[in-house]
Amino acid sequence: CWSGWFAGSAPAIALLPLCSWLLASQTCHEATHSTLSTRPWVNFALQFTAHPLLFNVFCWIPEHLTSHHQYTNDDAYDVDLHLFAPVRISEQTAPAADAAPFLGTTGFSQFLVKGALSTLGTSLLQPMRALCGLRTPNFGGNITPVPAPDVSRTMLAASMAPAAFTLLWPFAALALGRVSAPVALFQLAWPWIGASIIWTTMTQVSHIQAECQPDQPAVAPRGSDAACWWVRQAETSL
Repeated sequence: CWSGWFAGSAPAIALLPLCSWLLASQTCHEATHSTLSTRPWVNFALQFTAHPLLFNVFCWIPEHLTSHHQYTNDDAYDVDLHLFAPVRISEQTAPAADAAPFLGTTGFSQFLVKGALSTLGTSLLQPMRALCGLRTPNFGGNITPVPAPDVSRTMLAASMAPAAFTLLWPFAALALGRVSAPVALFQLAWPWIGASIIWTTMTQVSHIQAECQPDQPAVAPRGSDAACWWVRQAETSL
């Protein structure tokens, strides 16, 4: 699919998001959890199958492994809950009083627009903010994932190159006369939109299903069974 995308093949471009998800999502997810192989170097290498369309590994690890898996659906600590802000995907999240429009959209429409661009954020926007030391807008605390200390700025910048290439090549292909304008637009937009739609649909169900929400979010004390995501998962899993 990637070679077809590079050549401007419409069928290959159309299939690229689905093929990326089917072939890479489980591989990169398990590799980042160090459960794909007993050999650390295999896990390290294969976690980069997430690039370019799914997420940036160096930002994913602090966001997903450290924040999300330790504090799942905890509004105070789970960064994943705020990726679609001000749209609320947890009952613990307080409604925003003055939610700013995103690309002219609000409410559920805003979620749909952000959901169709989610992997562009995890692959490029988050690492760019981390690289430049920028805070995520509209939050009192800084929720931009910070890579581990052993990840240099050069490594972080280099890790963004594949995602950046997918945005730049369609313009180059159009300028070189390799593809027409409609194909270049399809080549530019669909891989991200398709991957993001799959990503949002497959990953956010664990947030919004009723079983994952505290029974009494307003009064459940931290540490109680009602506030414990793990207890709710164990009691409701099949």
